[in-house]
Amino acid sequence: VKFGKGNILARIARGNPDVITGKMVYEGALKGDEAALIALREAGKYLGIGMASLINLLNPSMIVLTGEVTGSWDFFMPAAMEEVKSRAFQAMVEQVKIVKGRLPDKAGVIGAAGLALKHL
Repeated sequence: VKFGKGNILARIARGNPDVITGKMVYEGALKGDEAALIALREAGKYLGIGMASLINLLNPSMIVLTGEVTGSWDFFMPAAMEEVKSRAFQAMVEQVKIVKGRLPDKAGVIGAAGLALKHL
């Protein structure tokens, strides 16, 4: 997973996001690298802000997170949940489930195929 300029990985890589990948950050976090742990916590913070907005606007019963980033779940989710709990309406937070998708790196492709088949 690569992130664009001006984001967390670009800052770690001193402005050059091609030097470092999401996988490298995850591997660093597993080894206790402080920069990697900070990056994943920061990513969790911004994810939490986004999820809190979705919860407040749409009041979903479930939010399913997918993609390769879910491999880092244990590193970013505590910060994400902290933001969700501090920014979203408490009653809505209590009823929403935030879960990892079962098809972490294939969900987008499968969803697109399902939509395509629906319109045939």
